Amino acid sequence: MAKNYNDVVFITKQNNIKDSTINWENTTFIFTNTTANFEFTDCKINIKNCRFIDESMSKKIFLLDVKSGILKIQNSEFITKNGNAIFHNTDGENINISNSQFYNCNNAISLRVNIQKIRDAVQITKNRFEDCTRSINFRAQIKKQKANTNMTFTISCNDFIRNDGVTSYAIYVEPNTRMQDIGDCNIAPAGNDIVDPTNTMYTVANYGQFFTYYRYVNEDFSFLNLPTFPYPSIGVSYNICSTNQATDATCPGKPGILERVVGSNNDGNGYTIDKRYKKDAWFKNSNLGDVMPNPATNQIRIPVTVSIESNNAKLIIYSSVGSKALIKVNITDNKDLVLDISKLNAGMYFYSLMINHAIVDTKKLIIRK
Repeated sequence: MAKNYNDVVFITKQNNIKDSTINWENTTFIFTNTTANFEFTDCKINIKNCRFIDESMSKKIFLLDVKSGILKIQNSEFITKNGNAIFHNTDGENINISNSQFYNCNNAISLRVNIQKIRDAVQITKNRFEDCTRSINFRAQIKKQKANTNMTFTISCNDFIRNDGVTSYAIYVEPNTRMQDIGDCNIAPAGNDIVDPTNTMYTVANYGQFFTYYRYVNEDFSFLNLPTFPYPSIGVSYNICSTNQATDATCPGKPGILERVVGSNNDGNGYTIDKRYKKDAWFKNSNLGDVMPNPATNQIRIPVTVSIESNNAKLIIYSSVGSKALIKVNITDNKDLVLDISKLNAGMYFYSLMINHAIVDTKKLIIRK
């Protein structure tokens, strides 16, 4: 269902707000230049069903800069052009961001954490981060803090998606930052998802201290030490939780951050088909036909069937020795795709059907010159 934004507000300068209670709902905020933003001090901020659009380029400041105060954001969108969305100085005050989307951000959410403060002060759940360089960034402390072993950050059920092949980080911890845990076996393991057909995203890059990721029993670690898998996590210890909650419907993108749900082309057999959705109509009723001709030289024809329940369908062509898409075509209806391959070198390639960021079908293509 489409969201209803009743009001549109143009932000043309920096707005400093202090000692206030903010309740924003059903509003679109458009930031028109590189200095336009909101800066909050000692505020209680509640944002629901809003859209924040940055029309400037290379914004160095954050759209929402929370110097101090409580921040709660639900069902909202942040759309930038490689800009920064949210900064929060979480010095003992809560931040809760859920069911929101972040697109094309340099830093989507940047937090300065004080881990001596209350448990579960940071809750970032069920969000979608697409083509963000750093989706969740933990910033260095202003001064040294003594680690509190009871501090847990609830960062769960998020989707981290990368389409353009630029190196990025789902969770990044800056040097000299003292943290503790992500996930909690007593409540629920983290269970975030990476959707990265380009295989260029680090799951967790920890350059700080004291970082443990509490994971599901069935999260697959078998590939982490493979030499062909260049982007595992950095500086993180992993604890297996004794209970397996991977079928919990509240976290739809199971089984978790460390298994690439789309898969990668490390074994040279093309993207792995995402069998999690094999019972869904949009998955069962979508497929690829055999490419014609095969082998091919200059032009190919690929029959494509996409279910009426599908959205965001793409055809991707890539080589047998890499994951980067060499040809990407949006699919809007059921018809044969006629594609020019004359610029591709001779060799073995694969073509895959991607719907809702899941691989539905993969087949082989041979090019001869």
